[in-house]
Amino acid sequence: MPKECATCAKEIEGKALKIEGVTYHKECFVCCECRKIIEDDYDIHEGTGLPCHPDCKTVQRKTKVAAQDTCAVCGKDLEEGGHMLTEGKGYHKACFKCTKCGEVMSDGFLFVKGSPFHMKCHTP
Repeated sequence: MPKECATCAKEIEGKALKIEGVTYHKECFVCCECRKIIEDDYDIHEGTGLPCHPDCKTVQRKTKVAAQDTCAVCGKDLEEGGHMLTEGKGYHKACFKCTKCGEVMSDGFLFVKGSPFHMKCHTP
């Protein structure tokens, strides 16, 4: 049975990476903060449950909030502390929901073709 990449949702032919039980193309195993390919050590980001470079994990996310001041779902202003940033977009915590089940997400999620899913709801 062919495997599907958790990042791009395309079929994986040949070699693949299996990290934390999730399968990726080598070029799709990227840091959730800087979007650069992870080639060596990585951590799991506490807020997203996604892989990240150790250096990126320590960067203060507060500095990125200024660039993203409205929620990608509802369009209302983001308040300090009541939101999250991922994939270059800001979300109110209550607005960030799984595309499949509709439940609010805080960790253990991934994006497939630009849509967020709980890892448990996305079956490659």
